[in-house]
Amino acid sequence: MGIVSLARESLGRGEQTGQHIARFRNKCGLSVGGVLPFRVRRTREETMQEERRRNRSNDLAIALGLQLHHSATRAKFKSLVLSEELGLLVAAAGEKREYEELAALAPLLVGNRRYWQGTVQTEAGNEQVTVARVETPFGTFFLSGIAGMASAILTEMLQSSEGVARIVS
Repeated sequence: MGIVSLARESLGRGEQTGQHIARFRNKCGLSVGGVLPFRVRRTREETMQEERRRNRSNDLAIALGLQLHHSATRAKFKSLVLSEELGLLVAAAGEKREYEELAALAPLLVGNRRYWQGTVQTEAGNEQVTVARVETPFGTFFLSGIAGMASAILTEMLQSSEGVARIVS
């Protein structure tokens, strides 16, 4: 096992920096004063992925809420809402005042399409809204986001839709 794979293995188990350096030194035969040939750094995405994997739930409502929270954070959505075919709220993340309104509008906005994006007049004013249809074995759901970082909206809606489908299946 190489030193890089040892680093990934120990960081994956959540060892503290001092613990994994000591472990490497022992495995590599370095003395206490020895210097490691590299520095292990974790990207922000790796850290978020690890945190997301630790924050799981067997409770459907909590699992969906966590999924939406992480997606809303990554794409910087003001609100991200999951609703069912009648427009009833299933789960949400972000600003609470828009949850019910966005849930009710989602099925009407997307219609028979897989995806819809446009401006909607809400109680808070004109909002940029994105809606994606999520087909699951248990029915159709609608994932709706308000605002968001333009470069991340489509990717995050797709990833979040896949996550929702996985959770409810």
